[in-house]
Amino acid sequence: MWMVELSPDGDLLVHEAWPIIETEGVSVDGPCLRPPGLWLSDPLAHAETGLIVDPDVASSALAGPLPRIVAIRFPSFTDGRGYSIARRLREHHGYRARLWAVGEVLLDQLHLIARVGFDAFVMSERPDLRVIRRALARYPAVYQTAADGRQPAWSLRRSNRAA
Repeated sequence: MWMVELSPDGDLLVHEAWPIIETEGVSVDGPCLRPPGLWLSDPLAHAETGLIVDPDVASSALAGPLPRIVAIRFPSFTDGRGYSIARRLREHHGYRARLWAVGEVLLDQLHLIARVGFDAFVMSERPDLRVIRRALARYPAVYQTAADGRQPAWSLRRSNRAA
């Protein structure tokens, strides 16, 4: 599995994805992702551990202190609940740390994943960065405000008319 990180300056960084540890008592050398129960039960590992949540996570589980990395699982490419969780984390809970999309993430979804505030996504095959750049730039105009801060087309038109 490969992690593609979207840096603030528009660069793409690729590295091996962190392992997901879902069983108590399993240790790994290095960083990993753990579900809420395991993450909360091992306070000593928090510096090197990210939280992975499923799309049916309760909002209350995301309201408290969160680690520097939260990964949201996409169990299938047709399940869009991860987008809503990301938006709630960014807009309602003020989460500013790293947000990753893990699971069934397709190239067609990368534009939306970046718009709602994800910083990175995991792919099963080593990514071709040219293809990823094209997918991220697929839509030059946007029509809504979002976590990515792009100005919507209606706002640009209004600004142009005022000038």
